Amino acid sequence: VNMLSWSGIAKQYAAEMDLWLCLREKINAEFLELRYEDTVAEFETRFRQVFTLLGLEWHPDVIRYHEKLAGKFISTPSFTAVSKPLYSSAVARWHGYQDYFGDINPIIQPYIKAFGYD
Repeated sequence: VNMLSWSGIAKQYAAEMDLWLCLREKINAEFLELRYEDTVAEFETRFRQVFTLLGLEWHPDVIRYHEKLAGKFISTPSFTAVSKPLYSSAVARWHGYQDYFGDINPIIQPYIKAFGYD
């Protein structure tokens, strides 16, 4: 029911991000925050960090993950997206919707700032 309105979505997002921002300061575990923009701009660098965190050996084929999917059946609504390389057209796409934020802007503004999107 939280996803039936902009306000509900923003409040749910705020609750989840508040929890994360609190936990990341208190948990005693390694973690890695990845921004889509950074993974698009520096795919290999960012995913090498992921592999290192997971204790896995990097393999250059990771860069060509989408080629491995060619001709394979993947039963998911996101098949088209996962079978392509990361694309930059989604970077900063949210800026085009700022006029619609209106009442939710005060709710989401702290997270825009906290995650470096201001």
